[in-house]
Amino acid sequence: MNVTEISAIKSLNGRDTQVSIPRNYLVFQPYITEYMQSSTLNKLLQAYDQLQQIANDLYEAAQQAMEDENYTDSSLLESRANRIFVEAENLDVLISELEGE
Repeated sequence: MNVTEISAIKSLNGRDTQVSIPRNYLVFQPYITEYMQSSTLNKLLQAYDQLQQIANDLYEAAQQAMEDENYTDSSLLESRANRIFVEAENLDVLISELEGE
């Protein structure tokens, strides 16, 4: 791991996928919690759940495409799932920061 990224492992259906999260995504402004309403935190939690579901759906579709030997589609689906997973993880870190304040 270097100073510009954080590595994360996503395990789905027994398959581990490593993704890198740029550190600049993890920079938070501490004052944000002073003004945040609970409805905002609830929406962030809802978005996190939805992003996780979308990523899982795409990983499953990628797995199915791989089983069907459609490697181009599988690669595309897995790539998009990885990006969505990273965004969900970024949101999770933000939520944890906000809840800890």
